[in-house]
Amino acid sequence: MLGGAIGNLIDRLRFGYVIDFADMGIGSLRWYSFNVADAAVSTAIVLIAVVGLFGGWLEGREPTPPVEPPGAAG
Repeated sequence: MLGGAIGNLIDRLRFGYVIDFADMGIGSLRWYSFNVADAAVSTAIVLIAVVGLFGGWLEGREPTPPVEPPGAAG
């Protein structure tokens, strides 16, 4: 994530704009252009969210049961 942000910052400082755009499509069918550094940042955010939500499951660990607060009737 930091690499994408630094890449955009360097482009802004050197050129005044971001230059690393990729135009995606097949033949004459074009669907969008995107900034490579922004794609890296977005990918990192998604991966961080996946690991945060499913990290234990991906490692094969059993989920831990919720801890009851002290003094809770049980």
